[in-house]
Amino acid sequence: MPTDNVRELALDIARLLDTQKAENVLVFEVAQLTPIADYFVIATGTNMRHLKALARRVADRAEERGKHILGQEGVPESGWVLVDIGDVIVHLFAPQKRELYNLEVLWGDAREIATERSEGAPEA
Repeated sequence: MPTDNVRELALDIARLLDTQKAENVLVFEVAQLTPIADYFVIATGTNMRHLKALARRVADRAEERGKHILGQEGVPESGWVLVDIGDVIVHLFAPQKRELYNLEVLWGDAREIATERSEGAPEA
């Protein structure tokens, strides 16, 4: 069962991505479905530079909260960057790759966690 601290980290990362203009930011609780993480945060970047900036901001925020990045896989040029913060895994996609991999369907049994959108952020 995920702790409130882990849930708050996932939601904080989602809010951060929202403020950084990531699109369609979603948080899923996957603890009951897989041992690899408690939460997935999924977001779309608009281009390679945006994906790179988003990944850097996620890593910075995790470190600010005292969490170490366990790994980062993929490169912006591939259209998918994964940032592993342990109990929270962040998937950052280019639009075409997000549609192709469709993690929302793949992990369709996961519970989506409601997130607060930042003030003035466009609807996804």
